[in-house]
Amino acid sequence: MLDENDLLLEVLEGVREVIDGHKKLIGILLSEPKWVCISNVAKQHGLTTQAVRKRVLNGHFEDGVDYKYISGRIYIARSAISQFARMRK
Repeated sequence: MLDENDLLLEVLEGVREVIDGHKKLIGILLSEPKWVCISNVAKQHGLTTQAVRKRVLNGHFEDGVDYKYISGRIYIARSAISQFARMRK
C-alpha cells in the first residue's frame, strides 16, 4: 500500500511527464514551417491537390494571408489548414 509520500511522488512524476510532453509539442510547433504546400494538405485530408486548390481559390481564403504563390506553387498558411476540417466536402 502506498503512503502519502509515495503517492505524492507518483503524482509529481506524472506532472513532470505532462510538462515535458508540452515542451516537446511547443518545440515541434515552433519549428514547423509557416507555409505548407497544397500537396501535403491534400494528403492530410484525403483529398486531391486539385480539390484543395479549388477550395482555396473559391473559398473564404485571402491571398497573401491564408495562401500564396511561391515559384508557381500554392502554399497554404498553417493557420488556415484547420479551415479544411470545418468545410463541407
